[in-house]
Amino acid sequence: MTLLGILALGNVGSVWAAAVCSDTPGVGDWILCEENDDSLLQIDARGVTIETTSSNTHGVRSRHTGTGNSAIVVRTAPDPQNPGLVKLSTITTGGNDAHGIYGHRSGGSGLVQINVNKAKITTTGLQADGVNGLFQGDGIFRTTVRDSSIVAQGQRSASIFGRHFKSGHIQINVRNTKIETRSTAVDSDGRTTAHGIWGWISRPEGTGNIDIDVLGGLFETAGTVSHSIVGQHPGTGDVEMDILLDASVVTEGRQAYGILGWQQQNGSVDLNIRGTTVNTKSTQVGTNGRTSAHGIFGVVQNPANTGDLAIKVQDSSIETAGIASNGVYGLN
Repeated sequence: MTLLGILALGNVGSVWAAAVCSDTPGVGDWILCEENDDSLLQIDARGVTIETTSSNTHGVRSRHTGTGNSAIVVRTAPDPQNPGLVKLSTITTGGNDAHGIYGHRSGGSGLVQINVNKAKITTTGLQADGVNGLFQGDGIFRTTVRDSSIVAQGQRSASIFGRHFKSGHIQINVRNTKIETRSTAVDSDGRTTAHGIWGWISRPEGTGNIDIDVLGGLFETAGTVSHSIVGQHPGTGDVEMDILLDASVVTEGRQAYGILGWQQQNGSVDLNIRGTTVNTKSTQVGTNGRTSAHGIFGVVQNPANTGDLAIKVQDSSIETAGIASNGVYGLN
């Protein structure tokens, strides 16, 4: 196992520090653990305070190229200054492509799991996600975020992002968490593309299911084509999303959907919304004269015209504002 700990404060360069796997680093340290065989790679960060300012310098990162599993846990620790209280974990990154927590499988097979409990994560750079699971091998990406706060402020950033290139499942579970994703920057197409929760099997040859479960919490996005909760699948497999029990979803921007389930090749979409408030609005109008900021949008558009689309909404409030902005919209 290879372990690097680098102090990144202000303009200080790469300085060796005493960050270690499965332990608590010093203030300002960031954690990188790598594994290339069949061993378990495990990081257990308790009550940490991590701040980085450089590009590609993540708060906590695991990288596995072998056949073993990876597990990242970020949680509280007893507060030594206040007996009986706990210290939250705080992770802040300021550079481009600098994720708060990054679980990366760059080959091989196995499970990548990220668990976050009572943490505060803030990222401000371009393509800098709060929690990122990147799978370039075979296996399952699973993340659970509870009672936390995640803010991602950069263009093309997501608060929670699971991306799979090959065969396997994406499972995202979020409980009682506040997520804020917003950016004023746009690309050459005029898009911000800063999503709240994004599960994406990104290749047409990719197989597996996307399962997103949300219980309570607040999810806010602002920006063009910036969805609050999205499952996107261009390959073979299903998209299933359960948004339940006092969840609040707010988007502001053209073509910014509250909840989007999208199957593009071979599979079904099942959206189950219960006890949820969805509010989308936009004053921006596209070249077609539309705002198209839908509240709940389910799409199955595979070439073979196979696959089912189911949208179930119960005991929920949905409000949209804008031209051609539907509350609930299904396309199959």
